[in-house]
Amino acid sequence: MFQAKGCTIYGTTDKNVAPLLEKLDKENTLVFNLTKEAVSGGKLLQADLSLDKYSEGVDQVIAQLIKTNEREVCLFVADTQADAIAGMVIACGVRSLQTIGKMRAMIDEGITEKEWTLQLIKKSFETPMNDAVDRYDVVESCVAKMPNGDLGKILADTIVDLCGHEAVNIRDNIKVLKEKFDKNGESMEAKIETIQMLERYFNAVCVCCYMRSEGETGYTKPFSQWCKEQEFVESSKTNGIRFWKDMTFFSLAPVK
Repeated sequence: MFQAKGCTIYGTTDKNVAPLLEKLDKENTLVFNLTKEAVSGGKLLQADLSLDKYSEGVDQVIAQLIKTNEREVCLFVADTQADAIAGMVIACGVRSLQTIGKMRAMIDEGITEKEWTLQLIKKSFETPMNDAVDRYDVVESCVAKMPNGDLGKILADTIVDLCGHEAVNIRDNIKVLKEKFDKNGESMEAKIETIQMLERYFNAVCVCCYMRSEGETGYTKPFSQWCKEQEFVESSKTNGIRFWKDMTFFSLAPVK
């Protein structure tokens, strides 16, 4: 079991979660089964965050999370660390927006001083925490077009680093996998692994941009609908990521 740093958000590839729940607050833990297998132990919620079903899966996870408070424990059960982190990113994003909402409410209620609280929000959620982030054209071009794209990208990179504290970092791992592809005789397996990791990171950025646009108003517009309205999201996946599978060459150098 691995934890997002500083958060009550966990992931695991163990299908028997009962022993894990003994280490957590089992009475107040949401367990999301992201696999197609039976998972034993705990109150289980099913969600599909596979690459082909990602938008609908995000809606499933958010619908459950917004019913809870930011201290509720979440455990995502998946076949791989990267798949679990796809769920953990969503949960961390929802928790972040819950916290931002509460901080703004404290301003409105006169509990905290406005300028100080806004600066705290900026420092905690709107300032890059990592200056050594690899950037990719397909991600950067979408961020530039999205509502609150810059804030969403900052939130995504912060969360990806928190979730990758004890497990795979889905952004940094893109470069690792591409180097593996280059060294292993350009195998199709390594190529597909790299493409899928890039799409996972792309998805994380998209969902955080969505949250910065819709989260403070209660997610009245589902992520799946939001993506359809941002038509470039799906076309970027098709023409900027997945198309590499059938190309005879494979260039994925980070943007300088």
